[in-house]
Order: sequence, then C-alpha cells, then structure tokens
Amino acid sequence: MESAGDEFQQRTRQAFLDLAGHEPGRFRVIDAAWPIEAVWEHIKADVDAVLADAVADERAAAQAAAAQAAVTKESDGNTPAGGAR
Repeated sequence: MESAGDEFQQRTRQAFLDLAGHEPGRFRVIDAAWPIEAVWEHIKADVDAVLADAVADERAAAQAAAAQAAVTKESDGNTPAGGAR
C-alpha cells in the first residue's frame, strides 16, 4: 500500500471518511495520532457499545417473538402444555 503513493493514500482516506460521515452507525473514526493506550480505549469502548446494542436488540426481538407466539396460541384456542383454561 505504501508504494501506491500519497495521492492514493489521501483518496482512500477521504473515501473512508466520507463513508463514516454518511453512515455513522456503521463506521467509527478514531484518531491514530493519539497515544496507543488512548486509541485502544476508544476502540474497546466502541466495540463494547456495539456489542451491548446487539445483545439488547437480540433480547428485544426474542421477547417480541415470545409475545407474538403467546398471542397466536391464545387466539387459536391453544394453551401451553399442562396449562389450564
């Protein structure tokens, strides 16, 4: 990549910055000029936040599916195994 030259590097960087600007939910921009510990902390915080959001979304989807299944069973006149009506 270094042999591609500065102009290529600048165009590539700008393309990624444009993507990040248009889709901030998909991309993170982290200043690598910071000390390595600070860069790592920012990366870790972003990854932790993305994973926490994914887990919350998965839980919400599972709860919604369970609620829909319960409504469907109830409207079909079915009850859970061993359940009383």
